[in-house]
Amino acid sequence: MLIVDGQIHLWEKGTPSPPHRQEPYSGEQAIAAMDQAGVDRALIHPVLWDPDSNELAVEAVRKYPDRFAIMGWFYLDDPNGPDLVAHWKERPGMFGLRFYFNERHKREWMTDGSLTGYGPRPSAAACRLRSPPRCSYRRSAGSPSATLASN
Repeated sequence: MLIVDGQIHLWEKGTPSPPHRQEPYSGEQAIAAMDQAGVDRALIHPVLWDPDSNELAVEAVRKYPDRFAIMGWFYLDDPNGPDLVAHWKERPGMFGLRFYFNERHKREWMTDGSLTGYGPRPSAAACRLRSPPRCSYRRSAGSPSATLASN
């Protein structure tokens, strides 16, 4: 049976919030822990506190392509956001995007039109399914454009 950890974090710098491990965690450390626990693969969710965590995740995928995949992120108020989405899946190991609607990201952005240009908006009800609400952009099979769907 294939065992996949649905969410791990890799980082080198920054200060995590208290519920998280406080020391940096590398791809090599994750592989060692996965091997010890019998985990075959893991989905990396880059962290907000390390601005280079997307690139760290890509580096881990390049080193261990059969072990890692990525749900990346960027700040939604980045003016280059729509261009990033258009080419996101071209990055090694990228399965999609995951956003946290706290800090700079406002929850109402999901339904108020602020994310126009990123794809169709989910309904307000879809984003209220989780607390705090989380929604991800996922590319539809065979489609060059990204679509927004709750995760």
